[in-house]
Amino acid sequence: MSMFKFLLSALFGSLFSIALLGQGPLQLVPLDEVTHTVKVSGEWTSANTWEGSVPNDFSRIHIPEGKTLIVNEVIPSNIKTIRIDGTLEFATDNNTGINVESIVGTMGSSIILGTEAESH
Repeated sequence: MSMFKFLLSALFGSLFSIALLGQGPLQLVPLDEVTHTVKVSGEWTSANTWEGSVPNDFSRIHIPEGKTLIVNEVIPSNIKTIRIDGTLEFATDNNTGINVESIVGTMGSSIILGTEAESH
């Protein structure tokens, strides 16, 4: 396992663990402040993926349980928050990236950054 993957796993493992203890981090991404919600699994840049429009600067994003949001390119917007109840996945066939202030995941959520064969 590369050092990057290890550090990322440790970081997100800590965030997920903290979320389970008293729900503290979920206060960073309250559902009543969400500006963009994934309505169907799909690519970030597709308007069909979202309830409303594709997120822009300072958006507060929610990925509901059972939905997968695929970051399919480098996203130029500065995102405020992402709450993951489903899956956030990064495409492996393209350069990808997002600028986000806070990401919080709930129990059962996933972040997929690649596979052994196609890692980032």
